Amino acid sequence: MGEAWWSKVSGSQLAQGDLLPKCLLPVFTGNSGDEAVEEYLVRARLIIVTQSCDLENDKAPNVALYPIHKLDEFEAINEAFARFFMRVGLPSGIAPFK
Repeated sequence: MGEAWWSKVSGSQLAQGDLLPKCLLPVFTGNSGDEAVEEYLVRARLIIVTQSCDLENDKAPNVALYPIHKLDEFEAINEAFARFFMRVGLPSGIAPFK
């Protein structure tokens, strides 16, 4: 398949672009007065989108995360996306489509 366009990291330091494959997320379904009530936890594949410099210098009070889906899972719930790439094909020449 060729050289990987990503690298595995380890350690406790978070950085922009890190993949958190089994991150536990609280799900809040109601509130009690001014505070949300946590109902349960779910596991999700997430990527960190907060800038690394803000994380390193404690400038970000929270870490912004975004869900990552495998292509077949994404296409299963986004039929228009799947139909588009069936017509035009995946991009070439850029990672990860090289």
